Amino acid sequence: TDLPSAQFITAANVCDEAQTFGNKYTFNGTVTADQDQAKILEQMAQSMAGSLVATTWDIAAGKYVAPVLTLLQADIVGAIAIIPGTSDADLYNGVKGQYISSETLYVATDFKPFQNATYVTADGGELWTNIDFPFTDSVQRVHNLARIFAEDQHNGYTVKAGFSLKAWDLKIGQRVTLTSALFGYTAKIFRVTDKTYSLTSPVELTLKEDAASIWDYADAVTADSTPNTDLPDPFVIAAPSNIQMAETLY
Repeated sequence: TDLPSAQFITAANVCDEAQTFGNKYTFNGTVTADQDQAKILEQMAQSMAGSLVATTWDIAAGKYVAPVLTLLQADIVGAIAIIPGTSDADLYNGVKGQYISSETLYVATDFKPFQNATYVTADGGELWTNIDFPFTDSVQRVHNLARIFAEDQHNGYTVKAGFSLKAWDLKIGQRVTLTSALFGYTAKIFRVTDKTYSLTSPVELTLKEDAASIWDYADAVTADSTPNTDLPDPFVIAAPSNIQMAETLY
């Protein structure tokens, strides 16, 4: 009775959504009782581009779902910290790795690398990472997962703040909008990636910027699908305009 069965059903339905290559997500393979349980859970979540919270068993599959709550600047009642994006050391625009499938006679085999050409241009060069998909059995699903991971980490702007009890019911994996004139957010979409709370502190949320385009089936066509702020770029100075010259006779 402690398990959030409704979340499991929702995640299962997302995985079962029909695509041209079959179900949206599958977990193919076997595990044994002596394997590291936490690692297996991580691989299960990876195979559906989702998340699983071991302490509460909250679960979400990789699909864009509309925000469930509107947060405002006034709802921030504690400290706030901002991570402006993914660090250069962790940034990548291409994914290489291996997968296991009947297509390869169940031998771990390199899949065709995925790379986002738009990000390569924006990053000034190729940045590769290695991700293996031992429980994803088709190149189409592997390609889709690699694309999601590349686009999601490339949009890494994160806000960590203490919120009022208005945020009490939020679950990890759900989306919210945040509006703040101070930081230049106008209903900016974020995904809840962490949540902590206690009797003597606000509801502390870690919010990562998100967009529907990350979870669709088309490669990104813009360098940044989730602009960090509506505020003007302080490093860009517009050229002078409407300059007039008047002649004065003495």
